[in-house]
Amino acid sequence: IIEGYEYLGVMTSIDVNGRCMLRCTPSTRPLAIELLSSLSDYVTIEG
Repeated sequence: IIEGYEYLGVMTSIDVNGRCMLRCTPSTRPLAIELLSSLSDYVTIEG
């Protein structure tokens, strides 16, 4: 899903369990949070 949104951010795996992080800019952060929040059955937002 993230790949479909050009320039939203860069997804990076952080461990072997499938945890990932999305690196984004201050200008794309609100959209990234909105998008990921809509996937709350599958995504947990930390920090």
